[in-house]
Amino acid sequence: MTSNIIYTSTDRTPYTYFIRWNTLGLNYYGRRTANRCHPEELFISYFTSSKVVADIIDEFGMPDIIKIHKIFSDIDSCKIQEERFLKKVNAAGKITWINQTNGDRNFDTTGKKLSESHKQKISWKGKKHSAETKLKQSQSAIGHQRCLGKTHSTETKLKMSISSTGNKSRTDLPHSTETKLKMSVSAQNKPKILCVHCEKYFDPGNYGKHHGLKCKITR
Repeated sequence: MTSNIIYTSTDRTPYTYFIRWNTLGLNYYGRRTANRCHPEELFISYFTSSKVVADIIDEFGMPDIIKIHKIFSDIDSCKIQEERFLKKVNAAGKITWINQTNGDRNFDTTGKKLSESHKQKISWKGKKHSAETKLKQSQSAIGHQRCLGKTHSTETKLKMSISSTGNKSRTDLPHSTETKLKMSVSAQNKPKILCVHCEKYFDPGNYGKHHGLKCKITR
């Protein structure tokens, strides 16, 4: 997702964020400084590095509040902000905060290579959410309006286009025959949507691009 993004730093946009479960009365404050990180990834492809947060999501679903707090142009400022905030609220000393420390700039893995055993411990490969968890996540996402109505400016779109030029992130990663078959079956099983203007049914992708309010009959 973030391959089309212009970064505040050379190869990343460090940021701090705040999440909260209203029904549980629990809060969490964290930072993200990894290579290629960007605020738009939060709870889209990045769900914090906290195992405690992961366990709560698995049992109770997504947080009610997901908020980017501050954005930075360098890693050190981001680390300092996280520590300053956590110390101010004394997160480690309060039961309403999930954070187990008040920040430690010396404990950081940015730019460091993880061992294979460490990678296996934190990897989600082969792990699956239970049906109950999936249902909770689905219900939590209903009515989510974090990006509703937001559009990129022409200038931003141009920057994203320039940034993505020559991007080869998937050039050498073709889908297997089995994957292609699964994708085909999945596409065929998607419910069709009726366009009230031309009175024809379309898959969700084509409907959103060419029908509904965009149907040529309405022009």
